[in-house]
Amino acid sequence: MEKLSFGQRRLIGEFLSNIGVAWFVAGVIGSFVQSPENLNEAIVSLLWGVIFSLISLRLAMYFVKGVES
Repeated sequence: MEKLSFGQRRLIGEFLSNIGVAWFVAGVIGSFVQSPENLNEAIVSLLWGVIFSLISLRLAMYFVKGVES
């Protein structure tokens, strides 16, 4: 398997950061807008949103490490 170019790594990083933003919006902001049925549902939604946002953003940082803009 060949090594990814800087452009490919930057594109993957941007895609993963957009995924992180989407998880944040769906899990964190969405729980405030949607009015969950109970507190446990809201907490679970917040936790999943934050966890998957952090995972996606961490992966994005891994791919863009050493890539100059």
